[in-house]
Order: sequence, then C-alpha cells, then structure tokens
Amino acid sequence: MIPKRSGKLRSLGIPTVRDRIVQMALKLVLEPIYEADFCPTSHGFRPGRRTQDAIEQARFFINPPRSYEWVIEGDVENCFGSIHHGLLLAELRSRVTDKRVLGLIKQFLGAGILREHGSLAATPSGTPQGAILSPLLSNVALSVLDRHFEAAWRAHTWQQRARHRAQGHPSYRMVRYADLCGHPHKSAYAEFLVMPS
Repeated sequence: MIPKRSGKLRSLGIPTVRDRIVQMALKLVLEPIYEADFCPTSHGFRPGRRTQDAIEQARFFINPPRSYEWVIEGDVENCFGSIHHGLLLAELRSRVTDKRVLGLIKQFLGAGILREHGSLAATPSGTPQGAILSPLLSNVALSVLDRHFEAAWRAHTWQQRARHRAQGHPSYRMVRYADLCGHPHKSAYAEFLVMPS
C-alpha cells in the first residue's frame, strides 16, 4: 500500500521478474493490435501520446471555427482497481482468439495480492496497478467508452449538430488522457467533455 495525496492508501501490484517478462511479451504482441483500433481522441498510456497532446486537442476544439465554449474535466475513480474482469475479457475475446493468451491474461487478473503478513487477498476486479500490462488493459476496457462517444458524434452531420445546439442541446467530444501528475503509479483517467453552448 502506498499513500495518496488525499491521505488514503492505494495498493500497488508489483509482479515478479518472470511475470514482468511474460507481461512485456504480451504487451509487445497485443499493443499493435489494439493501437490500430483505439480512437484518435484517446491519449492515456499510449505510445507517442501524452497529456499535452490531449490538451492540444481540447485547444483545437475551443478555437475557431469549432468554437466550443466549455471544457469539463472528469476523473474515472480508481480506474485500474475497478475494471470488471468479465467485461474486459469479453472485449479482449473480440480481437484475440488465442486461448493461451487469454488464459494468461485471466491468470494475471485473478492472481491476487500478497499482503505484508503473507496472506493472499483475492482480486475479483481490477488490473494490478504497477503491472506492465495494466495500462494497455485499462485502455482496452475504456475504449468501449471512447467508441460510444465517437459513435454518438459521428451519428450526426454538422448541420444536424448545429440544429441540435440551436434547440439548446449540447454537442460534445470526449478527449481521454492519463493524468499522472508526475507520479508514475497514479492511475487517474480523466476526460475532457467539450461542449458548445
């Protein structure tokens, strides 16, 4: 357990060296597969992307001719710790057919946490914070949210969105990023929900 700024404690999962090697091999195989599908507005824990890129994208939306007026920042509380194993594995099965790979990931997710006193705590949900594979797995889980917002945006033409706004309804884009705040183990994911008035 490591302390957070709020005074609460966060569990940090540190895999063995053997597990790290296997997880890195899995990441090297899986990352290119999923990178091809991730939404362009997703910046968290992705190669060649960073928080500053998300800020630039929000800046792009607020400047003319787009002229969005509001930026609302949100946080996915306990992002790594609250990922549902069944839903994540279902999402992985949609792209990965090798049962050995899926079995390895399932084993990592359900491995449990060895406490200070030697007892093993079950991990019914979440992906271990501090594990090499966890950032990619969290992106796979959150990509469902990205696709939902992207599909809602693409479902309307520019004229339909303008008409929608004229009726007092919001039109929005979501930009997702990982807010590390200089701490390598902070797992806060936040979204920009950008809305014109």
